[in-house]
Amino acid sequence: MSFLKCSVTQCVHNETGKCCLNSIKVAGDNALTSDETSCKSYQKRGSDAVNYVPHGAPGAETYISCEAVKCAYNSNKICEADSVAITKCRAAGEDRCECTQCETYKHQ
Repeated sequence: MSFLKCSVTQCVHNETGKCCLNSIKVAGDNALTSDETSCKSYQKRGSDAVNYVPHGAPGAETYISCEAVKCAYNSNKICEADSVAITKCRAAGEDRCECTQCETYKHQ
């Protein structure tokens, strides 16, 4: 399990920079850079008041399932990095999971 920091404030699971989910999934099976990864657990906040209610409390650590098999921290599709940062992609204005990225990705 990893300490997960998330700066994607548009995600419904983000609570003060931490994820309220106890596990997330990172996509990017052919990724060679962090730009080619994304958080598949991302869910855009809506204007609905119910959507703004945190879905649980942020935990100290998060289990990270990872499809980025070329990442140095990937061990049998499990992230073994001590600390992971999920950030908004560099292409501003997009709200898809493809516009989140694992900033911690490190090519083997």
